[in-house]
Amino acid sequence: LLGAAARGQVLTAGASLFMVALAASSLSLSAWSPMGIGWIGIYTPLMIFSYAAMVVMLYKFEKKERVDILIADSGMAYGDISLRRAWVIFGISAVFIIAGGIWLAFIGKEIAEVTGWGQSFVGSLFLAFTTTLPEVTVGLAALRIGAVDIIVGDTFGSNLFNMLVIAIDDLFYTKGPVLAAVSPNHIYPALVVMLLTGISIGALVSPPLKKRAGLNWYIVTVIAIFMAITYVNFNLG
Repeated sequence: LLGAAARGQVLTAGASLFMVALAASSLSLSAWSPMGIGWIGIYTPLMIFSYAAMVVMLYKFEKKERVDILIADSGMAYGDISLRRAWVIFGISAVFIIAGGIWLAFIGKEIAEVTGWGQSFVGSLFLAFTTTLPEVTVGLAALRIGAVDIIVGDTFGSNLFNMLVIAIDDLFYTKGPVLAAVSPNHIYPALVVMLLTGISIGALVSPPLKKRAGLNWYIVTVIAIFMAITYVNFNLG
């Protein structure tokens, strides 16, 4: 039977899968009809409500199960850092990330125009990789201190919030529902994200296996699928 922490990870992954499926289905239907309510899509309030419901569900689960994240004793307790200093550093870091994200949007558009690779390919590969670097850094730092659950929670939680970003963007895009204005090619990365999330859930619930050459079956599968969709997306772009 899965422990409380593992069940929480599966629950987070399932919530992420649901939100991606909601975004993918909305994108697919938008090719037939704008599905608008004024300038926003009918999926926007549904995404906002679904995200809020998922967050509340995860919070109640963690509170009920009393899941504690056990950090291994590695001499990195950070006891010398006060809560106020931590919030200040967090805020400054967030400001730099926001500024970098704004700059990346312009650079990504210029790369797509100069190379002719297409905004869909540049956005789904280069910008997605760059904006995910903070998560990679958090994951490596969490791995060093033995907080493995943080890595999985951060990854699936980020996917969950990224789907909410579509709804936020739709609120500020006043020319009409945003998914009706984007390329339908985005459906392919969305379907692959759903597939990879499903594989990850399978890896979470399956019995642990010994690695061969430092790899597990799901690592090889995920890398192969990612490389395949990158090639397909490049050709479409």
